[in-house]
Parts: sequence; C-alpha cells; structure tokens
Amino acid sequence: MLETKLFEIRDRMTMIVACGVRMVAPRTMGNGEIMAEQFLLRHAGYPTIETLIFLSQIAGDGLNRGTCDPYSWGGRTMPVAHQYIQEHWRELKSGSVIDVQFILGETEKPCMTEMLSLYNSGTAPDFSLATINGKENHEKSD
Repeated sequence: MLETKLFEIRDRMTMIVACGVRMVAPRTMGNGEIMAEQFLLRHAGYPTIETLIFLSQIAGDGLNRGTCDPYSWGGRTMPVAHQYIQEHWRELKSGSVIDVQFILGETEKPCMTEMLSLYNSGTAPDFSLATINGKENHEKSD
C-alpha cells in the first residue's frame, strides 16, 4: 500500500498545503505474486527505491502540481521542502510543518503551524462540524 501524508510547508510569507506519497509498493504478497501497485509503478517508470516521494501542492484553484523530482519545482520553497520530506519521511507525521527558513538555517527555531498561530491571534475559523455543515450551533432555550 502506498503511504500518504499531508504537510504544511512554510517559508517567508508562504504557507503551502502539500500531499506526499511514498512511491514504493510492497514487493510481494505472501504467495510470491507481484502486487498490482508495484507493477503499475514500475510500468510508469518509477524505480523501486525507498526514498521516492511524489509531492503535490493542494490548492482549491485546480492548479495542483506534483512531481517526484525535488529539483524540478524551480524557486526555493518547494525544492527545499521536497528534499527535506524525502530525506526525513519516516520521522515526519501527517500534518507536520516543514519550515524552509529553519531548514536553511535562517531562523533559530521552527515556526508553529499556521493553525495554532490563527488560534493564538483569535482569528481562527470555526471548524466545528455544525459550522462546516452550514448549520448554526446554537440551541434555542424557552
């Protein structure tokens, strides 16, 4: 099974939501048959190496872009973040903040998730289920 994690990529004045997929399928099933995922990945030209990470930006504008090559992004934010994710995949959890400024040694400590900074400033959106469903979360009392 392919392993998927979401990341919050941060840089100067930047917050990008990204989805990473470790592109390695189990080699064989218990009976020795080649699994479909491995066949499909190899057929598509992906090598069977542990560190191959497909990273895609997730955006509601439909302009999502993804690649397995950290150096094909251009700019600074995505190549640095992609390389870091690739090198630290096993240590990272889904939802981890990837702070490019910290990785490059430009800051002394990593930044906090934008979600916490919004809550600390009092401007966080209400993520309650009632609000998400478009219903008011108030009961009328008589």
